[in-house]
Amino acid sequence: MIYLKLFINFLIIGTLSFGGGYGMISLMREIVLSNHWLSEDMFMSFVAVAESTPGPLAVNLATFVGSSQGGFLGAFFATLGVVLPAFCYYSFNCGSSKKSNEIFRYQSFSVRRTTLCCCNDSCNCCNNGTFNFV
Repeated sequence: MIYLKLFINFLIIGTLSFGGGYGMISLMREIVLSNHWLSEDMFMSFVAVAESTPGPLAVNLATFVGSSQGGFLGAFFATLGVVLPAFCYYSFNCGSSKKSNEIFRYQSFSVRRTTLCCCNDSCNCCNNGTFNFV
């Protein structure tokens, strides 16, 4: 039961939050404290640890809260809940459009060329500070 509750609550957080991890902290705090999963001091300690570990803040915080309540499976379902809305949004909106696929192709082409040019000055793709697409 705790796994479903963690998943649903963090799904709500992932769906309704704007502004990334720092924007999610206030909504996450309200949900965590209203469910009596953590005390205020413990939540603030989790925020400090989540900020200091590598990775997205909201994912780290969801993982820590889920782990404290349900162990490994709690961490898994809380993390899945917070990540799933963004994953679905980008999968459905960006993967189906032909125009977005063309934009992605040109962006990845320019990133590859820039990386090549920065890593190897003898590639002759940069002449006098201009970028030549050959």
